Amino acid sequence: MLAFVNAMGNTVPPVFIFPRVNYKDFMICGAPTGSLGLCNKSGWMASENFLVAMKHFVSHAKPSVEHPVLLLMDNHESHISFETITFAKENSLILLTFPPHCSHRLQPLDVSVFGPFKSCFRLAQNEWLASNPGRIINIYNLPQLACKAYNMSFTIKNVCSGFSKCGIYPLNRQIFGESDFISSSVSDRPLLVEQPEIKQPDNQQSYEINKQVKIVSPESIHPYPKAPPRKDSKKRRKQGKSTIYKKNIFETGKITTQNLKRKIDLKRGKETEIFDAE
Repeated sequence: MLAFVNAMGNTVPPVFIFPRVNYKDFMICGAPTGSLGLCNKSGWMASENFLVAMKHFVSHAKPSVEHPVLLLMDNHESHISFETITFAKENSLILLTFPPHCSHRLQPLDVSVFGPFKSCFRLAQNEWLASNPGRIINIYNLPQLACKAYNMSFTIKNVCSGFSKCGIYPLNRQIFGESDFISSSVSDRPLLVEQPEIKQPDNQQSYEINKQVKIVSPESIHPYPKAPPRKDSKKRRKQGKSTIYKKNIFETGKITTQNLKRKIDLKRGKETEIFDAE
């Protein structure tokens, strides 16, 4: 479900995404008035669906050149397609995305609306199951259940509280303290500062060596004994390689000397795994 709210607590009818290929009108039966239904094979928001949702939003918000609308959203790839940005520019929409992984603190819906919505939706599910024993909930029952939870959670109080807690409206640049950034300290790395190299005084005595004297290692005069190479007394098979078998020798009727030897080995009980064929 895709929802739209503003800082005054007003809402735009939501958008429902169904995991289907073709959309039917009965899919949003019981949904909030004016809701839009869309389908996607995966059930997730896609660029094409979001563009249709933007047109749905513009039809209700009615932005103009004199009164443009600022739309805050996360930076999901389906929200920032070329078609969507072009449509927003042509319809006086200003798109502003939140920094990555910050929607839980900066998005008003995540802060104060979606939590109560999930609780109310869970309550609506339990009530539906109690009223319909022996039946299960399918995807076509979800808009009806979402309508009840939507009316209970998308209230003016909850929506305005979300904008206030995020510091968006009223604007509060100091809404987040130092304690809100403690969780990022585990990934902070210390700043590498180059320390000047301090030369220590050399107290050791130095000895001059005559460069004309050549030092010879005992190993160069008499090397360490080494074992001789190991003798291979066993006959090893020929190393295998990639081979393309185009024809079978029994189909062509031509038998080479190697194939005759293979026949003799087979009679003696020997195994031959690879053979050549003409």
